[in-house]
Amino acid sequence: MWLLHRRHNYKTDATHSIEEVPKEESTQTPVQDDYRTMLQTQIAELKISMNKAKDSGSWQAYAALQRQMVTLMQEIRILDAEEGATDAHERMTDEQLLAEIVNTIIALPPMLRQRVQSDLHSLVGSNVVALKKV
Repeated sequence: MWLLHRRHNYKTDATHSIEEVPKEESTQTPVQDDYRTMLQTQIAELKISMNKAKDSGSWQAYAALQRQMVTLMQEIRILDAEEGATDAHERMTDEQLLAEIVNTIIALPPMLRQRVQSDLHSLVGSNVVALKKV
């Protein structure tokens, strides 16, 4: 009994005081109901975390955070498509759209580029018949 009394403040009259642990103030933002806002908040937090990982030299964490950010960006694009948001190509002028198509074709691997070119030649040349010279 003496050991309990000395080491653990045990009292025989059963009037033990219970120390209350102060509640920590939560620094988190309130729960957001909007899915888009939640994704954008996560992307902002990921950018901060990526900078910290980059500064500390933790390249594995940096790469993992980049992959997660790409996934979240894709989620936002899918959400935009589902909501019927206008595509960037819909807002382009004809000249801008043609330039985008040409740049995309130029960026293709050679095999695919030749395939696109042959498909275009077959569309254009379908009305023209080549005559053989005698």
